[in-house]
Amino acid sequence: GVGGAKAQLSSPHIDALRDRAVAAFKATGLPTARTEAWKFTSAAPLIKSNAAPVVTSADPETLPANALAVDCPTVVLVDGAISDKLSTLDNLPQGLTVRSASAGDAGLGDLLPLDGFPFAALNTASFRDAVMIEVAAGQTVETPVHIVSVSTDAKVPQISHPRICIKVGKGAIAAVAESHVGEGGVSFANVAVEVDVADDAVLTHVKLQDESRDGFHTAIFLTGIQDFNY
Repeated sequence: GVGGAKAQLSSPHIDALRDRAVAAFKATGLPTARTEAWKFTSAAPLIKSNAAPVVTSADPETLPANALAVDCPTVVLVDGAISDKLSTLDNLPQGLTVRSASAGDAGLGDLLPLDGFPFAALNTASFRDAVMIEVAAGQTVETPVHIVSVSTDAKVPQISHPRICIKVGKGAIAAVAESHVGEGGVSFANVAVEVDVADDAVLTHVKLQDESRDGFHTAIFLTGIQDFNY
C-alpha cells in the first residue's frame, strides 16, 4: 500500500521525496516490540487491521456532529484531501494564506525525517494533499485557523495520511487549531505536521483528537528551530 495515492500530487521534487520515503519505509517496515521507540506501545492491532489506503472518497454532506463549530477560517480534510465544499476560507485576514499544496511547493517535506520514522515515511510516500498555512512577516492574525481532519466510515478498514504545513514569518503572530474527528468504523489517520516559525514569531497550536473508538491515530510533528515562541 506504500505510495498508493502518488498521482494526486506530483512534481520532480515531490516524486523524489516519495521515492526516498518508500525506500526509508522498506528499510524498517512497521514498528515491532523490538523497536526501541515502540517498546511500550504495541502497533500489532493497527497492523492486524489490514487498513487499505484511501484512493478516493466522497465528501460527507456535513461535518460529523463532534466537529467543533468555530467561527473562524476553517479548512477541512476528508481522508487526507482538502474539501472545498466543506471548507470556509472566504475573507481571510490580511497576511494569511490557506491553500492546498501545489506541485511548485519545493520546500514541502524539508523538515520531516524519514529514516527510522516509518509512519512519517508512510505519510510522505502516500499523502494525497497537504494544507499549506502561511503567515506573512510582521502580521498579527487575531483569528485562528481551524483545520478539521475527517476520517470517513468506508465500512472497511482504511488509512489516510493528512499532511499539514505551517509557515509563520519573522515577527508574526498566529494561532492554529487542529481537530481530528471520525464518522465511525475502523479508520487509521497517519498525520504529519511540519511547522516553520521564523525569528521573533509567535504560534499558538492546539490539537483535539476525537475520532472513532475503533480508529487508530498516529502523528509526527516537526518544527524548524529558530528564536520563536510556540
